[in-house]
Amino acid sequence: MRKFTPRSRTETLPSPHRRLFLKRSGVLLGGLSLYGCGGGSSGTAGAPLAPATIQTHPVDQTVVSGGTASFRVLASGTGLVYQWQRNGIDIPGANLPVYRLSPASISDSGASFRVRISNAAGTVTSAEATLLVTPTGTPTITQQPSDTLVLIGRSATFRVTVTGDQPLAYQWRRDGQDIPGATGAAYTLPVATAADNGASFSVVASNALGTVTSRSALLNVTSTGTTVDTTTIRIDSTLITIDEI
Repeated sequence: MRKFTPRSRTETLPSPHRRLFLKRSGVLLGGLSLYGCGGGSSGTAGAPLAPATIQTHPVDQTVVSGGTASFRVLASGTGLVYQWQRNGIDIPGANLPVYRLSPASISDSGASFRVRISNAAGTVTSAEATLLVTPTGTPTITQQPSDTLVLIGRSATFRVTVTGDQPLAYQWRRDGQDIPGATGAAYTLPVATAADNGASFSVVASNALGTVTSRSALLNVTSTGTTVDTTTIRIDSTLITIDEI
């Protein structure tokens, strides 16, 4: 009778069976390499990085002076970063899909706006949109500067209120002569002296549509004990102005 001897577990398989085993093992290992824990180029495993693509470009805007101009872009992609530009120059802080300019002025008319959109896959730039700003009117004085009465050594302030298309420019004058640096809606004479008594102050306001000149306001400089309109100003140790009474 023939004796049966069991094969060891470590015994090499016959050649045909070994080739079949290795082939199946390769398929399995290949599957593991495809569906294992390997990372991709994007933040999501297995998902490709989507480049920036613009679906809707900003369009030309027409607004009335003092209004708001809004430029919008619609884009798709992964991790988009926005940078709006005006006439090809970056606008600080303009990093959203919408850029608003407020208030728009005549000086903004004709400016072009576009946006650069980027991510790790590259950068795309939108078409340019042009802004047109229409005027609302010529300058009009709604409050004239008033005659002012002050004590010697005190300041005197003249004010004007003007409406009209922005921007408005101001130039104050004393006795018909321009005062250097006096280019605001108000002018203050720091220290009134006796020599300033009787001086007149006016202002010229202008914009792109025209110019208007205010009335001349008179400055009256008084000393202690002066009577104005039958009312005596009394000074006890403190200098005051007539409008502080």
